[in-house]
Amino acid sequence: GIWNEIWNNGGYATQFSYCNFYYANTAVRNQSTPLNEMTISNSNFRYNNKGISSVSNGNGFNIVGNSGFYNNVMAVNGCNYKLDYCIIRTNQTGIYLYPASGTYNYITNSIINQNQTGISGDAAEGAAFYSLKYSTVDSNTIAGLIEGDYPSYTDTILSCEFKGNYI
Repeated sequence: GIWNEIWNNGGYATQFSYCNFYYANTAVRNQSTPLNEMTISNSNFRYNNKGISSVSNGNGFNIVGNSGFYNNVMAVNGCNYKLDYCIIRTNQTGIYLYPASGTYNYITNSIINQNQTGISGDAAEGAAFYSLKYSTVDSNTIAGLIEGDYPSYTDTILSCEFKGNYI
């Protein structure tokens, strides 16, 4: 990280479109209670320690669409994500979900491949869910999907393709 981060900690919705986030400690961090809604579209995250990080018990979402995450240590970290049409490739950890109680994460129409670990995480106490739909998880060298510690962690896995992951 040659620069630290963009920290969204105010009371306003934030939008990034057609941005390149390279070489940051944490490129974009959204952390406040309640969570500010943040939208990122058509953007790329490369060579960051963390691409996006979000930790909160709030109601807002981090809406990320048509974006790519490549060669980061951790591409997506935290909770309250709606990832749609994203490519998450060649990272150490693709998606690490750490949802707090009552939070949700939605991953749809995305490709999560060639990472060391595709999707992993840990849930805080309480009902914390994520759903994975219409996505491909393949060729991750450690694991494609690692479930969290709480039985209510996974809400839905629907119409996904898992292939070539080390298990």
